Amino acid sequence: NYLLSKAQPGDWEFHSSFVTNQDPVFLAKNLVWEKLLDYLPEEVPYNVKIMIEMWELDDKETLKIFFNIICIKKKHVHMIVGKNGHRIKALIAEAQQSLMDAFRINILLKINVKLATKK
Repeated sequence: NYLLSKAQPGDWEFHSSFVTNQDPVFLAKNLVWEKLLDYLPEEVPYNVKIMIEMWELDDKETLKIFFNIICIKKKHVHMIVGKNGHRIKALIAEAQQSLMDAFRINILLKINVKLATKK
């Protein structure tokens, strides 16, 4: 009741179909990082870099998003991928569903996990 009593009439700042005002790429990267937090032990998600490789809407209205997860330690690559790739497959499936829920469009999500190259 308090919020309703303080609300003032006015036009909407965003259209009603607008889900968020965040940059879509930023949102997608954060959704993938959120899944890393869910699946991995403490320090691992904080020691990886998520890089976008491709962001493309095809003619069938499917958004293709390809990410690279760059790890500084080889053991982190193995932890993310999991035995026989089971962990990364589950992570991709959950992240893809979260992205579809957020963007309200079909999503094709691919994630490659790579070890950082030494400079």
